[in-house]
Amino acid sequence: MVKISASILSADFGNLKKAIERISKCDYIHFDVMDGIFVPDITFGCVIAEKISKTALIPLDIHLMIGNPENHIENFARQKPEILTFHYEAYRDLHMNNSRIIKNIKKIKNFGIKAGIAINPETYILEKELEILISNVDLILIMSVHPGFAGQEFIDEMIPKIKNLKTKIKEINEEVIIEVDGGINEQNAKKVIDAGADILAMGSFLFRQENPNKVIEEIKNIK
Repeated sequence: MVKISASILSADFGNLKKAIERISKCDYIHFDVMDGIFVPDITFGCVIAEKISKTALIPLDIHLMIGNPENHIENFARQKPEILTFHYEAYRDLHMNNSRIIKNIKKIKNFGIKAGIAINPETYILEKELEILISNVDLILIMSVHPGFAGQEFIDEMIPKIKNLKTKIKEINEEVIIEVDGGINEQNAKKVIDAGADILAMGSFLFRQENPNKVIEEIKNIK
């Protein structure tokens, strides 16, 4: 059964407690951290993560859309998320400096947290590099929109990318989880699941529903 990670970025922060109650059936709370440099927008920091963690009692799925993630891993690890993900593209100027990426992955795992690597829609990763990632991470997050803004439409070209990734995972390390983030709704959820997604990160679509918990259960039970 697919899991749902509800993106708190789309919640009503004027009544956060009620917003969290409306998505209490989700498996994770997806927490986007944006620095205004790596992506255009600015969102949350550790203080908000701590408050949400205490209010929600739902595991955090923290997604670092920031430059120099190695400088912030320890602070966010203190919030005890279940998943902590940083971007492959944070090291694009280093031509995939494996040593730093792998060092970050190990650092996250040393806190007892699942380590994830996120990949943008336009990013191409050489097969050998992808094999290295799959051999080391717990999770790969495929961005199905361009990161930095909520409410974008799903990019259909990501479906074959998800399928190809699933094939490589089966060949190398079947324990790796695929999360897909961006533009997922009731119309496209099945094809994303069928392509190989284990976790769907859902934001705008979910929070504008009259009964988000009902929708969460419906999507989780898609056959």
